[in-house]
Amino acid sequence: MNKVYAFILTFFLCISIVFSMQAQNVGIGESAPNAKLDIVQTAAATALEVSQGGNGIGINLISSNATNASVGLNISQNSGLSSADGMDISMGFGSKAWGLFILHIGTDPFAHGQVIDMLLPTTEGIGYSLLHRGIGMGGSFELLNTTNISNGIQVLHDGIGRGLYLRLNNAANTSNGIEIDYDGSSYGIRQDFNGSGWGMYNALAEGVGVYNKHTALATSFSADLSDAGGTGLFVNLEGETGTGIDVRNVDNLTAPTVGGDGFAVSAYTNTQTPNSSGIVSGGILLGTQFGKGHVALLSHHADTGRGIELNMVNADNADDAIYIEHSGSGNSITARNRNSGPSRDIKVVDAVYTGSDINFTHVGVYGESSNNDGTFGFGYGVEGRGGEYGVIGHDDNPALANTAAVYANGDMTATGVKPFTIDHPQDPTQKNLRHFAIESNEVLNMYRGIVELDANGKAIVNLPSYFESINKNFTYQLTPIGTGQQPYILEKIKEDQFIVAGAPNTEVSWMVLANRNDPYIQKYPHKTMVEVNKPTHQQGKYLRPDVYDQPAEKGVFYAPKSSLNTSIINPDIVQDYANLKAKTKAIDAQKEAPLRTVQEGIEAAEQRVLEQNKK
Repeated sequence: MNKVYAFILTFFLCISIVFSMQAQNVGIGESAPNAKLDIVQTAAATALEVSQGGNGIGINLISSNATNASVGLNISQNSGLSSADGMDISMGFGSKAWGLFILHIGTDPFAHGQVIDMLLPTTEGIGYSLLHRGIGMGGSFELLNTTNISNGIQVLHDGIGRGLYLRLNNAANTSNGIEIDYDGSSYGIRQDFNGSGWGMYNALAEGVGVYNKHTALATSFSADLSDAGGTGLFVNLEGETGTGIDVRNVDNLTAPTVGGDGFAVSAYTNTQTPNSSGIVSGGILLGTQFGKGHVALLSHHADTGRGIELNMVNADNADDAIYIEHSGSGNSITARNRNSGPSRDIKVVDAVYTGSDINFTHVGVYGESSNNDGTFGFGYGVEGRGGEYGVIGHDDNPALANTAAVYANGDMTATGVKPFTIDHPQDPTQKNLRHFAIESNEVLNMYRGIVELDANGKAIVNLPSYFESINKNFTYQLTPIGTGQQPYILEKIKEDQFIVAGAPNTEVSWMVLANRNDPYIQKYPHKTMVEVNKPTHQQGKYLRPDVYDQPAEKGVFYAPKSSLNTSIINPDIVQDYANLKAKTKAIDAQKEAPLRTVQEGIEAAEQRVLEQNKK
């Protein structure tokens, strides 16, 4: 019989002696034992070994005293320098049993299934380490009591290390690092974070930091700032290429076939505090761009729907619906339509007042170019340019005498002719009829008429009652009708009338020309100047460079055509979308099933232990 069997025989012999001698302690290698069985082993051999070849329990420790507060099994390494394992459980190949099974059916809330106490503050090492090279689970926790409100896993860490560290270092691994199957209505993961660091930090080489997949109508991300304010979502690309937030609600970016009815961004705010200028900041969107790209870039690919719709729903709001501050040299607003084959007339900008108010003037489009101190310098309030007409004005109320399609509150000038154009009365659908204004080097008013001389050959010509209040420097032209005798001016204009003389009982055609002299001309006499110097900023330029065979850039009113960036979407986004969709499908396909097999194994082990205890 070898030494091992001899030792086992001796061990069980000692056990039988112990149980037969109830009141005595037995020592093996110890002359003064202080326990029922006290084994002291100083040699490099196993102190106690149990080899179980049957179906029973190798060692069964039962604490039968209900008031017992001692430890069922205590393993103490007395030497602080010991590098041996406190307990080593080795399961053979092909084993289907549990390496360590703890059945805890106590009711005291302070009783623990397992406690690992790293006793001293200077203690180093790992409290619990699992080395698993098989294909099973590293650890499984199931809390089966449906009324249990305790924590499934609790980590209390007063040090400066990690609370929980998980590393999956197999590059071929496509499983989940942490997966939570949660059927409740509270939080899948909750952080009560009292520090000043980050609640969650993701350092990515590639992939997705946080991925949420909905199987029902839900909210992917919710930030409640109601207690302390702050930033709901902060994205820092640190100068790198990428997309801060990417929202997609379409199955295919290049040729979409399915799309939801949701909004990419939906926000509600209720800001109440204006700044010193009376402006309330902190609305739906605040953006600051320090680079050379766009502050905002929107692309609309559908065949219907508005690009942007802004509703100002409060009728008492007198602020601007859209306000733009531009300190650069570009246009504040540029609008361009690129439809090469429109099916109807196109308005690049359409501004319409649709209210019912009739007490105030409503301006569809207002243009002003002034200095920042409110004085008017050089510039144009509105500029129109077209292949047919630069500006079109419509008078929608011609029944009133004081309305006009175009009104100039000041001078009106043109480099070309000034005609009136009407439908040709003899061919109104095919031709236009044009008459032209008379040009003069003076600012003139003209009056004309026909007067009939009496038997004495005289007639009084009455002019409008305002004639002398707006005119000066009168000239006359008389033409006889029905006679060759030339009429003449008997008395010049006085008190808005003059007297004509000529052949008795004949008619005279008369015309009076006068220099305009109303209060406008009296206040601005320079407006009547014929030759004037061009302003400094127009020197060396032409009003119409084309008639002098000069390039358009030499024109006073030359404005280069706007050059919009026609790129509508980064092509990398399309590929990123395809990659993300493929990865999410792979994740869904490999999602692990619920841990039913683990539950069945636990229940079977519990049953075996209960049966052994009954024996």
